[in-house]
Amino acid sequence: MEQYTFTKDYTDTLRNNVKNGDISAYGNEAFEYDQQQCFSTGITRRDDLLQQMLQYANAQNDYEAAIILYEAFPNLDRIQATYDPFWTYLSHVDLYPYMLKRFCKGKQKPSETDIKINWWHSSLMRRGLSNLWWSVKQSVDESHPTDKYHYTKELFKHLDFRQRRLGSSTLFRHKEAVIGILKYLEENVTDYFEGRSNFIIMYFNKQATMRQLSACDRDVFYNDLLQIKDDINAVKVRTEAADAVMRKEDDWNSEDENI
Repeated sequence: MEQYTFTKDYTDTLRNNVKNGDISAYGNEAFEYDQQQCFSTGITRRDDLLQQMLQYANAQNDYEAAIILYEAFPNLDRIQATYDPFWTYLSHVDLYPYMLKRFCKGKQKPSETDIKINWWHSSLMRRGLSNLWWSVKQSVDESHPTDKYHYTKELFKHLDFRQRRLGSSTLFRHKEAVIGILKYLEENVTDYFEGRSNFIIMYFNKQATMRQLSACDRDVFYNDLLQIKDDINAVKVRTEAADAVMRKEDDWNSEDENI
């Protein structure tokens, strides 16, 4: 099936309507839109995408929905996937019934908060559809010996970590970092996940000021974490993570003074 998208100007108009408090267009089973403001992307996708995704329109099956969405667009590249009107069209037209079923929480229509977050959040990793596709894109491992989605499954175990912590960090743009971190978490973190995963993100954020992490592969990220495993395990709650990183930074500074 040929995939269409909105024009950028029309996307801006829809966004401004919501920004100004007008959510009346979201009260029906289908979203009414101006078909004159659409054009073909040149991208093709599977015809039954909506029917497939409706089977998994609940929070417990986000992983399954994400795989279907990702595999429906085998030729979608990163530049196209950052194009705001592309996701706006999908969430308002082709997959609008999925959006309603997944994010309305049993209500007949979405609330203003539902709309602003799942249809229009400024971060693609917080929106209802784009976060699914990007979560798979940045964690799929074609070289894995048994399951290329092995680390994707790990990522989907923790919603807040996927969307707000790792997903909202600059680290998420580097796929090797994502896989290296997920591998470490899977193998080494069974307790106090929130605090310890936060420590890891803050640790690498600090490292990014001293090293070119974008040039590092997954093994570098994984081995770095093994070297500071004791520091990670010392963290038990989220609020301790920042203090632990600060203490670690003091250690780095002390070592620098002795060079």
